[in-house]
Amino acid sequence: MVGSVPPERAGSAASPAETANYLGGALGLAVLGTVSSAIYSHRVGGALPAGRDAAATERARETVAGAAAEAGRLGAGGSAALLKAAHSAFVSGCAVEVVRPATSRCRTAA
Repeated sequence: MVGSVPPERAGSAASPAETANYLGGALGLAVLGTVSSAIYSHRVGGALPAGRDAAATERARETVAGAAAEAGRLGAGGSAALLKAAHSAFVSGCAVEVVRPATSRCRTAA
């Protein structure tokens, strides 16, 4: 695109490409973050003991820090299980953020 315009207009020709690049990056990060958060929330929710109040369950499903706080309120056995589930869920969410874009770029490059 930039090569098809006169040199004095190259800056104007490059700006839509730069804008698209930044917009694509921001949207990509937003989508990956949302997917990662959904994976974490789903996986850690299954590790919570039955009978917990809705607010405690929601705090644990929102963040790793929330899960750690709720684990502190559980007994020894439940605490370790919840912390292990929160760690595993977080790592699974992060893996999606790294593996998906990497495989997509490899397919594009091939």
